[in-house]
Amino acid sequence: MTIAPLCTDRVDPAAVADRRADRAQARLLLGLLEREFEQVSAQINLAERCAADDHRRGFVVSAQRFEDDARTLWLTLGELHRMIVALRAHQVRP
Repeated sequence: MTIAPLCTDRVDPAAVADRRADRAQARLLLGLLEREFEQVSAQINLAERCAADDHRRGFVVSAQRFEDDARTLWLTLGELHRMIVALRAHQVRP
């Protein structure tokens, strides 16, 4: 005769602690990514403004450099956005 365990739905305390730590780490990373997103957005605005100013002054080479910087920053911003969306989606899961 075997005795069945009283509680078959046991929660592993280590697993609970791991999930809490994962969530805390995800919140921290999300905050860092959001700050980086804001900084890159500001850099894009500056680069685009500088490019426009240099075009008006006739400094074509300098304007092109700022436009190239802005394009690179837009790619970075897209990657940051992708990571933020993925992290937020992961946080919603139980």
